[in-house]
Amino acid sequence: MSKLKDSGIYCVGTIRKNRVENCILEDDKKLKELPRGVYDYRCEGKTGIKIVKWFGSKAVLLVSSFTGIEPVTTVKRWNSAEKRKVDVPCPAIIRTYNKPMGRVDLMDMLIEQLYRTPMKTRRWYIKIFFHLVDLCIVNGWLLYRRHAVQHDLPSNQMVPLREFRTQVAAGLLQADHTPRLAGRPVVERRRIRRPRQARPVDEVRFDGLNYWPEHVQKRGRCKLCTTGFSRVMCEKCGLYLCFNPKNNCFKHFYARRV
Repeated sequence: MSKLKDSGIYCVGTIRKNRVENCILEDDKKLKELPRGVYDYRCEGKTGIKIVKWFGSKAVLLVSSFTGIEPVTTVKRWNSAEKRKVDVPCPAIIRTYNKPMGRVDLMDMLIEQLYRTPMKTRRWYIKIFFHLVDLCIVNGWLLYRRHAVQHDLPSNQMVPLREFRTQVAAGLLQADHTPRLAGRPVVERRRIRRPRQARPVDEVRFDGLNYWPEHVQKRGRCKLCTTGFSRVMCEKCGLYLCFNPKNNCFKHFYARRV
C-alpha cells in the first residue's frame, strides 16, 4: 500500500491480523464487551496509512491510505434484543469501503454463480483469459440494461443475461473475420447443411458483409415469407430465401428497418 501511494494510487481494503502483527490494537474480546460500534485505530507516521478495527456485528480490520475515522456517522443495524434497527457509530473508512462493495459482489455473483464459462486446463493464463471474457460480457449486459432503462424499455422485454451471452456467442461465430495475410494457407472446410437453420442475430444479419445468393439443387422453404419454396440460399447464413421476379425476400430479409 505504501508503494501504491508513492505512485499516486490510493486504496482501502480489509487486512488480516497476521499482516499487522506489530500494530497493537484493542483485543476483540474487550471490544465485544463495549457498546456496539466501538472502534480503535492507529496511524503510521511516515506514510500516513491508517489501520482501523471496528466492531459492528463482529470485529473488522481495515487499512487505508487516504481516509480514516473522521467523520464518524451512524448506520442502521438490527438489534436482536430490542427487535428493531438501531443507530450504530460508523467511521468514515467503513462507509468508504462498503460503498462500491455491492457492485463488486454483484459482478462476482453474475460471473461465478450464474453462467461462468466452464474451462478445465492446467495453463493458468487460459483461465484468466476466459475470466476476462466473462467480465466483458457481464459489463456489456449491464450497459445494455442501463440504456434500456434510459429508453423506458419494460423490464419484461429486456434480454436476460443467458440469452445475451447466447447472442454474443452467435455473433462471434457468424461474424466475418479478416483473412490471413501470411502463414499457413486457409483450407476451406466443407459445410454441413442441417435441416433446420436458426436465424442469425441482428448484429450479423445487418452488417452488410458477404451476403451472396447461391443457387442449389435442393429447394427449401423461404425463411422470410415461410410460404414459398426457393432454390436460392444465402452463402453466409445458409438460409433459403425467395429470389425471383415476383418476390425478393433475399433483399428484404437483410435490409435494416429504420
